[in-house]
Amino acid sequence: MIPKPIFSLAILALAFFLSGCGGSSLPRKQANKGPLLPMGHEQILPSLDSGDVKSAMYAYFEQVNAPTFSQYDFVRIDLNGDHLKEALVYVAIPYGRWCDTRGCSLIILRAHLNGFSLIGRFEGVRTPFYVSKKTSGGWHDIAFESNGQLYEEAGTYILRFDGKGYSRPLEPPYVFSRELAKTILLP
Repeated sequence: MIPKPIFSLAILALAFFLSGCGGSSLPRKQANKGPLLPMGHEQILPSLDSGDVKSAMYAYFEQVNAPTFSQYDFVRIDLNGDHLKEALVYVAIPYGRWCDTRGCSLIILRAHLNGFSLIGRFEGVRTPFYVSKKTSGGWHDIAFESNGQLYEEAGTYILRFDGKGYSRPLEPPYVFSRELAKTILLP
């Protein structure tokens, strides 16, 4: 049989040991902000997936009274350096709603921690898309092809970020290949 003082001391030590496992010595507000990382390490950001793009597009289709069966393809790329990948969405079906002889619709969605928001929609766009090495307002410029029916002449046009979203290309389609990234985003 274990003497009572030793038994009491063992219970107290076990209780002290277990109390360190269940709680936090940080104030409640700070304890709920995620893991503490050593200085110099980036916090891991949540990753949005294909389902998040699908949800954003479904909401957009409802907002503009478009058919919810619209079909699209998309690519994800970080355009503003915040470690969250935006979505470049190329909507093609149904023809007549999203596409015509000039091209199809390009929708640019900005990534947030909890979803996406619209920052640009352009019609008469043809693939391939490119991301420029140049930036405007801290965002990479986006290049696309046009056959000249919607814009003045056929060629590659650049979309630039104007502080709120990507604006309509107004300048002539003179782009030097060295400005563009080598990766074709949507062939």
